[in-house]
Amino acid sequence: MKAFPNNIQFKYSWRAYQQRVLDDLQYHLTDNHLHVIAPPGSGKTVLGIEVALRINKPTLILAPSIAIRNQWIQRFCELFLQTTNVPDWLSIDIRNPKFLTIITYQGLHAACNNQKIIDEDDLEIDEDNSELNDATNSNVHLNNIVKGLQAQQIQTIVVDEAHHLQNEWWSTLTKVKSMIAPVIVGLTATPPYDVSMQEWQRYLELNGPVDTEISVPELVIENDLCPHQDYVYMSFPSQEEHQNILNYRNTIDEIFHEVKQDNTLQKVLLQLPFYNDPLQHL
Repeated sequence: MKAFPNNIQFKYSWRAYQQRVLDDLQYHLTDNHLHVIAPPGSGKTVLGIEVALRINKPTLILAPSIAIRNQWIQRFCELFLQTTNVPDWLSIDIRNPKFLTIITYQGLHAACNNQKIIDEDDLEIDEDNSELNDATNSNVHLNNIVKGLQAQQIQTIVVDEAHHLQNEWWSTLTKVKSMIAPVIVGLTATPPYDVSMQEWQRYLELNGPVDTEISVPELVIENDLCPHQDYVYMSFPSQEEHQNILNYRNTIDEIFHEVKQDNTLQKVLLQLPFYNDPLQHL
């Protein structure tokens, strides 16, 4: 089997913001990456399936939990195959991949490290436990797993909730990526903006630069999301609270003027590369 069956089609019409992503798909895939940021409820799962169908190559889909993995299978069967029967060319076993394989990050990491997969939800790596990380990240069976994927000619990897990929899972998946050179489809609602620059660069190395973003107002316009009103109740501070606020502001003002008059700091700032040549340091 080298392509999806011809009769697979999404049973509903596409929302405007989904269609926008699909219309620009070939442009986004010029670097073999599609990186989409989309809020919950925007249909990332069906969008990811449709992208895989249009690429039309053997595909590996990675999800952060068994529940979400099963959701991918359910959506695919119900909304695209229009059946409750899972086709025999779909696998949930990374050690026995098929044309379409849907697994969890934990499952991939466990298989590459020769761990027995009993309940994948229990295999989440403790990012703060360095001893566990060293013991579980040797990738002793990585070559065997990759050979299985290569035998199936896997050429597309869909990375769901891509912001989960840090440290151990990221390390295993990037090794797989480098060995089979697939098209990467990265989907997330919450990019890891709060991580270190090094982790952010690793995130982009895997998923590619952000190609497109579906905004919350687009969902509101399509009536897919209810607009909410935050109610703000105004009240005056007590005399003591008011004095505390004034003291705080006065302290900030004093610090600002003290720093502002610091000649040493001024000289240092004036020598910074981004100040002298901002266009080269955006």
